[in-house]
Amino acid sequence: AGVLRYLDRRLVDSTACGPSLSHRTLPVQPHPAWRRLQATPRDEAGESLLGGVCAAHVSSSGRQKKVAVMAMGWSLEGRRLVTANSEGSLTTWSGLDFSHIQTLTGHADAERPGQGVAIESLAWLRDGSSFITGDEKGTIQYFEWTITRIDTRPICPSPGLSVCALSVAPTCSNHRFVSSGDDKKLRVWDWDQHREEVSLEGHGHRVNSVAWHPTWALIASASRDHTVRLWDPRAAGGGGSSGMSGGGADGGGSGGGGLATLHGHKAEVTKVAWNPLNGNWLLSASKDQTLRLFDIRSASAPVELVGHDKEVTSCAWHPTHERLFSSGGSDGGVAFWVAGQGDAPQEIITPDEADVELNQYTGLPFPRPVYEMAWHPSGHCLATASKDTAVKFWCKKQTGSALLTAKQAKPHGNRMAAAAAAA
Repeated sequence: AGVLRYLDRRLVDSTACGPSLSHRTLPVQPHPAWRRLQATPRDEAGESLLGGVCAAHVSSSGRQKKVAVMAMGWSLEGRRLVTANSEGSLTTWSGLDFSHIQTLTGHADAERPGQGVAIESLAWLRDGSSFITGDEKGTIQYFEWTITRIDTRPICPSPGLSVCALSVAPTCSNHRFVSSGDDKKLRVWDWDQHREEVSLEGHGHRVNSVAWHPTWALIASASRDHTVRLWDPRAAGGGGSSGMSGGGADGGGSGGGGLATLHGHKAEVTKVAWNPLNGNWLLSASKDQTLRLFDIRSASAPVELVGHDKEVTSCAWHPTHERLFSSGGSDGGVAFWVAGQGDAPQEIITPDEADVELNQYTGLPFPRPVYEMAWHPSGHCLATASKDTAVKFWCKKQTGSALLTAKQAKPHGNRMAAAAAAA
């Protein structure tokens, strides 16, 4: 019902005017800019929103060889999930029953025949039939959904320096995207012409994550320098000025399209994500064990969200519930949050003790961070990728099942530490 209601609200209004006039007769508006002219999907009741929490573990797909899963992404129609691991392989999973479809080598190491290069980033293009990947040696490649390499000419922004993140522009063109990595820069690319269009500089350390705004020419980035920055790729030739000053943000534009620097985190920022429905909220995750929720329309301080006992390594917004989002920690835990309902998570999932490998010297569990998480486009399923070599799928609980709140949850790491101390 939620999916049908969401699609119904995206139907084109016959009374539309302005830029959307020429497309108003289409049954469903495909252009990303249309969302700015439509009311964003909202939930009529809190029960409906909490019903979108996917806290029931339904499947774990791993390999006998322990290889960390570094990146993942759902195709736009949700029929398949593609994951990338630290040995350079790409794996396709079914979006219907979460079964394994195929695994092929994506990034081969030219210097070591038969070996692969760790893939650290992955992003689907707007056509839904192809995607791009970046590896730890600084190479970006282009694949079809069948994991067939489309172009044999890879892009190498900074050879030898890893490409940590990729994000695709919200335009009709399928070939414009932004990359970031160890070179401390953001680079906007045109794949068709195999050239760099814009280089954005300003961060003082590795850029861990980038996110292109769902409708605007606006890019957010997260770095090891403890900051989140906003960029305008169109103004890269000169310094930008920001209307956000004070309350956790400053002008921060050191030229090259920089608009603002958002402060608040006390440690490395690992992830940023735009709200896909309203485009006004920016979520960031950090190794200071917190998340920050910024509203780019105001100059007020960000909302601090505390719930993880370890570093927060990933976060993702729900595709249809505007205020619902999830986050993953370095201890393998997953938390679900509702914006505007306090600064604590609505539910926390901690790893099972039977699935955690203990250090033979300390008796404590090895860190197994959740590197990436991705919601199914319909919102009924959440996939997580972790260092524990498994791709886990989470779905909604049965009606009547109780949620595990932050006060009821007992972090797994604390339980194991107490057990080790007692021994």
